[in-house]
Amino acid sequence: MLDYDELNGVLLRAQAGIRAAECHGFLCGQLCVTRAYNSDVWHDYLLADIDEDEQLQACHTAFSEMASAIETQIDSPDLEFQPLLPDDNQSLPERGVALADWCSGFLSGLGTAGIGQSGTIPKECSEMIDDIARIARASSADAEDEEDERALTELIEYLRMGVMMLYQELPDNMESSSDHNSSEGVH
Repeated sequence: MLDYDELNGVLLRAQAGIRAAECHGFLCGQLCVTRAYNSDVWHDYLLADIDEDEQLQACHTAFSEMASAIETQIDSPDLEFQPLLPDDNQSLPERGVALADWCSGFLSGLGTAGIGQSGTIPKECSEMIDDIARIARASSADAEDEEDERALTELIEYLRMGVMMLYQELPDNMESSSDHNSSEGVH
């Protein structure tokens, strides 16, 4: 899978208007609900303004590879999943903004995947989604002390574990609610 800087390069060359963190978050949100990579959704949401076929193909290739890697990581019993964020050598404010972007992308991915349209979202999932929305709205302070660094690390770990929980819980709940609703309609 491409790293943060490599994916940013692909997106920049394509003039996609989105950064790597938001892009990765979007795909993770989609996969948490649908468990499938849908290039049409990606094109409509992220790539609609790209005219060059070569750049469009480079984005689709990167997204397809990223989707495969995410599915492997997020479903791993070894808890391998990591949100795609800048390296620790980047400034704390830059990493904070990227985390907020990742969360915004994740929420958009959930929404475009149709979360909540076909059933009830379990309470623990709903609470996690609310927490992700709060992280997305957080502003990044200019301070770069050890306490801020530790707080960001803890937020990323909380997000990482929460996303893996959502990946496990949402599809089963959406399917069972959907099955229950469809069986109610047939009498």
